[in-house]
Amino acid sequence: KEGLIGEGLNGYEETIEEIPLYIIQGKVKNQSRSTKKYIKVKVMIFDQYKAKMAEKEAICGGMISREELEKLPVAFFKGKMLILPKREEDSVTPLGEAIPFMVIFKDLSSPAKEFQVEIVEAPRI
Repeated sequence: KEGLIGEGLNGYEETIEEIPLYIIQGKVKNQSRSTKKYIKVKVMIFDQYKAKMAEKEAICGGMISREELEKLPVAFFKGKMLILPKREEDSVTPLGEAIPFMVIFKDLSSPAKEFQVEIVEAPRI
């Protein structure tokens, strides 16, 4: 986890198929001394009172556009809603490069006011 930095973090509300979602996306930049694979982040959502409402872990490398999100089957939104790397090489982050991630939440009890991203693990190749 040392030498990895979250950047370009963005949280926003989206509604797909009348399902209210809260999406966090960003990148993890690899400034460590080695190439990393399967970097895992944990995203936590907080309400206006700074109480944690939800948390979810995700593997970096999976990212989709709004158009792709709209085309996903309804079953996706009833499940865990994980956006995984499409290919194994999409999960590799060479030294000096950044890898995107996207985490989707639904059924939040109140509006999200802030979020935190923590890098949980980052195995070396």
